[in-house]
Amino acid sequence: MTEIRPFDRSAAGLEEIASLLRSRFPGAGHLSPAYLGWDYDHNPAGAAIGYNAYADGQLVAHFASRPMRARIGNRDELGLLTQHAATRADYAGKGLFTQLVERTMETGADAGFGFAVAVANANTTHPFVNKLDFQYVRPLEVKIGIAPAPRSRADDDLQFATTWDERSIAWRLARPDRPYRATSRGDRCVVFAPSEMLGIFVEVAEFPRELVPDSIPELSTRNPLRAWVGLDPSRDWSRTAYLEVPVKLRPAPLNLTFRDLTGRGRTLDGDRVRIQAVDFDAF
Repeated sequence: MTEIRPFDRSAAGLEEIASLLRSRFPGAGHLSPAYLGWDYDHNPAGAAIGYNAYADGQLVAHFASRPMRARIGNRDELGLLTQHAATRADYAGKGLFTQLVERTMETGADAGFGFAVAVANANTTHPFVNKLDFQYVRPLEVKIGIAPAPRSRADDDLQFATTWDERSIAWRLARPDRPYRATSRGDRCVVFAPSEMLGIFVEVAEFPRELVPDSIPELSTRNPLRAWVGLDPSRDWSRTAYLEVPVKLRPAPLNLTFRDLTGRGRTLDGDRVRIQAVDFDAF
């Protein structure tokens, strides 16, 4: 018999969650209590929402989502970004993942959140889309080439775009495990994070220069290759030295999915979405 309850935000509770996450994802050393505390409790948009499942007093499954802001059409809304999920191996296949996600979505809707987005991998795309009423929008684009990438332009036809301000950018770039670097392009600032791909840096965000903390060091590397992950119909890649990485060659798929929490049945047009790597938690 399992018991489902909101996750414990105490130091002991975060240690318990981190231990479960690391046991299921041994290569993800960044999933420490310090990282979870930063992620779950320090976000200016609000504290994370999520649930744990217990059996005989032991944590056997966890799911959480953090608040995010996005412009949908002409309206700025508060929504949820689904994040960390893990189920102990001996409890896999018992439906705990779907139960925890559904409870989180219900809590979010009751609290006034308008939507949820998930950048799903191969394991979670099916349950999100076929069991949890998320719309499969489209895979994110992954490109590798010679810097600089084309600039993002103003686009009045966008249907969905994450919104950031000075406080939320400062919090996001204070992620404990990422040595972010930046470079200026006129009035814009491009933020990079190291990847696991042969020293290639990933462009994670392009922000107005005045919103990026001066404490972010300048990018300095001899490797000219860069990667870009996201969706942005305003960028013109046709005259750049960037190539799309085929889905079959990627370490994992990055499938954008969306769920309307307002009851109006809203869906997204994948050709009118802007999402940067900074908008989710891969980098």
